[in-house]
Amino acid sequence: MTVESQIHAAAVELIAPGARIERVHRFRRQPYPFPAALRLDTVDGPIDCVVKTATGQRELTTEADALVVLAELDFAAPRLLAGPTVVDTDAGRIEVLVMTRLPGDALPWFGVDDVATADRTCRLIIEAVDRLHALTPRVEALSAGSAIPRRTLGQELTDVIGRDTGWSSTDTFTDAVDVLADVLPRHEVPLVFSNGDYNPVNALADDTGLTGWVDFEHAGLEDPLIGFPKFGFWAQDSGWRLASQVGLVERYLYRHRVPPETFAVRVALRGLTHLHDSDPADPPLIMIDQIERAVDELKSRG
Repeated sequence: MTVESQIHAAAVELIAPGARIERVHRFRRQPYPFPAALRLDTVDGPIDCVVKTATGQRELTTEADALVVLAELDFAAPRLLAGPTVVDTDAGRIEVLVMTRLPGDALPWFGVDDVATADRTCRLIIEAVDRLHALTPRVEALSAGSAIPRRTLGQELTDVIGRDTGWSSTDTFTDAVDVLADVLPRHEVPLVFSNGDYNPVNALADDTGLTGWVDFEHAGLEDPLIGFPKFGFWAQDSGWRLASQVGLVERYLYRHRVPPETFAVRVALRGLTHLHDSDPADPPLIMIDQIERAVDELKSRG
C-alpha cells in the first residue's frame, strides 16, 4: 500500500469505517497528491469528502478552527468531518484533516485566454474576498472566534526586522525598513477575517455565481489589503500573470477607494517578508523593483 493509499484508508476509518473508496480525484499531483476528493460507498449511500495533509506546523489546526467558526455562521465553506489527526504511514507520521466537498469548480485562473472568462474570474474573486471580510464582526462575536489568529502589520514588520538573511543588510531592505518604521503606524486599519490566501483557485463557482471558499490553512484576522501585493510580485509567472492582465488589484483598490500610499505600505512590507524567503544569488527582480517603487512613493508623500 502506498503512502497515499494509507492516508485515504485512514480518512475512511475516521468518517465511515468499513466504507469502500469508489473514486479518487486529486486536485493536484505535485508536490503531494493532496488535497484529494474521495467518493465513499457506504451502506447508507455515497459520501463525498476531501482529505488534506499539511507540511507546516498548526496549518490544519488553524483550518479546523476556522471551519468550526464558519459552520456556526453557516458560511459557504467545507464542514469539518474529522481531524486534524496524526496518521502513521510508511513515510512517517502525517497530519490529516477530512471535510465535506463543496459544489462548484475553482475559478478559471491558469491558461485563461478568453477575455470574458478572465473578467468574470476577476469580478468573482473580488466579490469572494468582500464576502470573507464582511464576516469579521460575526467571527469576533463568537466564542470560537477567539481561536482565530490575529496578524497586524506591526507584527509583520517586527518579524521582518527580527529575521537575519542575506537580504538584511542590503540597501533595498534597510531603506524599506526605515521608511516603514516611520509611516506604518499611520496606515494601519482594523483587521478583517481572511482565509489568508486570495488565490482565485480557492474560490469556487458554478454558472450562477460563487458557491464557496476553500483552503483556510492560513485563516486569520489580518489587514484587508495585505493579501494583494503578491499578484504583482508574481506577475510574470504563468500561474499568476492573469491578475495583471485584467487589472485585478487595480479594480479592488478602485472599488474600495484605497489611496496609492496606503497600498504602497503593504507592497513594501509584504515584499520584505517574501524577500527573506528568496535566494540573493537569484534575486526576484520584479519584487525588488516593486518594493523600491513603493518606498519611493512613501518618501514622496512625506
